Amino acid sequence: MGVQPETYLQRSIRKLIQKRGGYAIKQHGSMISEPGIPDILACYKGFFLAIEAKEVGNTPSRQQGIHIRNIQSADGITCVVWDIRDVEVLLNLLDEYQTYNEPYPISIMKTLREENIDTGEKW
Repeated sequence: MGVQPETYLQRSIRKLIQKRGGYAIKQHGSMISEPGIPDILACYKGFFLAIEAKEVGNTPSRQQGIHIRNIQSADGITCVVWDIRDVEVLLNLLDEYQTYNEPYPISIMKTLREENIDTGEKW
C-alpha cells in the first residue's frame, strides 16, 4: 500500500517549511491526544502556524474548526490546505510581510480564510 495523499501532503508541507528555515512538526492523533489539533504546527520567521492538510474533497471536522478558531483568536496564523501551493503562497506572503515590514499581517489571515471550517461551507 502506498502513501495516502493526505500523508504525502503533510510530509511535503513539513519539508517545505524546514527547507525555508522554519520549524515544523506533524501532530499525530491518537486515543490519548486531544482531537482536532491541526496536522502541522510550525514556526516560520517568528509566526506561529497551524496547518490542517486535507485530501481534495475533504473538509475539517468540528473539533478541528474549534482548534483553528482558538489559534486565530490568539493571533496565530491558520489555514486549511489541499495543495502544497497553498503553503507556498502563505510562506511567500510572510516573506513579503517581513521584507516590507507591513503592519501585522491581518490581510494574510483574511486571504487564507476562504473556508468556513466549522461547517465546511464556503463563506
